[in-house]
Amino acid sequence: MTTPRITITPGCYHVGLEPCVIATTLGSCVAVCLHDPIRGIGGMNHFVMPHAPNHRRDDPYFGDAAIGQLVANLEASGSRGPALTAKIFGGANALWPEALSLFAIGHQNIALARQELVRLHIPLVAERVGGQTGITIEMESWSGAIRLRPIGRSR
Repeated sequence: MTTPRITITPGCYHVGLEPCVIATTLGSCVAVCLHDPIRGIGGMNHFVMPHAPNHRRDDPYFGDAAIGQLVANLEASGSRGPALTAKIFGGANALWPEALSLFAIGHQNIALARQELVRLHIPLVAERVGGQTGITIEMESWSGAIRLRPIGRSR
């Protein structure tokens, strides 16, 4: 029997309560991967922008909502914050490499992910962020292991 592969798109997330491989492709977007090694479950989101406007506070297109919803879904399945570990990926400055990274959306997405994890007391154990190329990542929900493949320069 093969392990199911779940591909998430921008503004989505998935929690693997049963073993699965969760995959996505990132440029300036960021994916936060959370894993509970005690329960052997994990999840991933894929957000596009850092902060949701007031009228879209629950939209996982935005990092602050996406991270909160991913954590809430893991907690609803029995995971607790102290058991979770995090890995973050993406945030490339792929479209305009000459732009100042301070103003690039990828930089803002990375900063938001780090801030939210600190606020939630979830340790960040690995990251591959920034740069000028997109990546495809796959996460094993049961182990938290990540496979990463660069997708080449966008420009």
